[in-house]
Amino acid sequence: MPPRTMFKKKGKKKNGEGSKPTPSTYPWPREENTLIELPDELIPEQSDEQWDQTDSFYYNKLLNIKLQPTLVMCTDTLKRLGIFDEVSIILRNTKLTQLAFEDDDLYPDLVRQCLASAKLRYANPTKPKADEATFTFFAEGKRYSIDMATFCTAYGFHDEDKELRFPSKFEVANQFWQTIASGHYKSNTASISVIRHPAVRICAKIFNNMLFNRDSGNKVALDVLMLPYFGCGDLVADSYSVSVPVEHSINFGVQLAQTICAVRTKPFGSSQVIYIGSLLTALFTFAHIPLRYATKDVSRRRMDTAHLLTSGFLCDENTYSYKGAYGVAQRTPLPNPAMTALNTAANLRFLMEVPLLADAAHDGAPAPNSGAPVSSSGAPARASSSCYPHSPQRDEELPDYVSADAGEFDLAPISDDPDDAEFRRWMVASTKKNNSLMKRLLQMLTSGYRSSTATAASSPERHPRRRRRTGGSGSESPEDTTTH
Repeated sequence: MPPRTMFKKKGKKKNGEGSKPTPSTYPWPREENTLIELPDELIPEQSDEQWDQTDSFYYNKLLNIKLQPTLVMCTDTLKRLGIFDEVSIILRNTKLTQLAFEDDDLYPDLVRQCLASAKLRYANPTKPKADEATFTFFAEGKRYSIDMATFCTAYGFHDEDKELRFPSKFEVANQFWQTIASGHYKSNTASISVIRHPAVRICAKIFNNMLFNRDSGNKVALDVLMLPYFGCGDLVADSYSVSVPVEHSINFGVQLAQTICAVRTKPFGSSQVIYIGSLLTALFTFAHIPLRYATKDVSRRRMDTAHLLTSGFLCDENTYSYKGAYGVAQRTPLPNPAMTALNTAANLRFLMEVPLLADAAHDGAPAPNSGAPVSSSGAPARASSSCYPHSPQRDEELPDYVSADAGEFDLAPISDDPDDAEFRRWMVASTKKNNSLMKRLLQMLTSGYRSSTATAASSPERHPRRRRRTGGSGSESPEDTTTH
């Protein structure tokens, strides 16, 4: 037998004489969306100038997370619903107009590289200043550095704003929340879905999604609540007991950069999705990153009619669904400029006062203000007794609209082009008619009232019942022997 031959194990070649130098962009170029094997002695453990193993770890982690296009405003839908101008006012006052309509293609692998390596640095970390901040990231192994002025320009932010963070206190949080929604404000329970005004509600959703990367959540954190206040708080700020400025100097470039840097450290589950990726395309463009050969996703996610129907914002293409005072579900057709125009505090509260509508419909004149609230806390005032039917205990006569003829509850269709008075009369009639539950309740109440009245009139005098109490001796108590 020939002698056994021993072979040495092959290992990775180290850089030295006769070996090719490692490119500075290592581990790129490489196939997109492929795992980086770690440890790799050619990748430094930590480095500010090169892609390091920390970046590789987060890149591998992000490979398991699905990326979706960022949700943005839909101009056509907002115009069709008649709230485009109101949304534009809020966005302009908050200085976030361009961000809300930032609609770009998605480059999944470049987004993962950017999110895995993004860092926000300051010239003096002990005394950070917005104008001295720099956003850095890696793409295809190359390091890119963008100063904050350029970063703000990419998204249309005001780079002259100097505040690095939102105010730690918002003294009118509860008062403002009761203006736009119902109940007391608590950041862990306040929901976007209970905001009444459609323009404010849509803007809150966009703020949550784009600036703070909270697409999957529906909660209204304190920073999100401040933005609608900056957008339309001038309508109600004077009525609050505490004065809070409605203008801000928050540098949204710093805020968005912090949001991007925080993505990689979030704990992700197998079913979670990142929705902020499309926003990074603006940075890639300003950094002159070659996008020609990168894989891209050209699909879009917009707040169009289909999205608003799915989310419960609309119950049909032209009917807005919201929760009125005390969380009562209400619907109103859109467009309706008289209610949605952000020109009064009453319209911001978006509370429909039914008694006023009833009076206007009865008199054939327009209502004073169909959206007028009655109290600054967001709760409607107690209406006069003449606006509501009396109960049988207070009035022996039944309400005028209670009748045995069920046809009185049939709601007639509204004309194709109604005027304001006809529309209000139809809205009032819809609260009284075409409602099977109301029919049943009225039948129960009226039948119960009539039967109780008839029983009281026809029932004979009741006599005490004779009871026999048997004691040990078998004698009866004198109180138990009652003669009839």
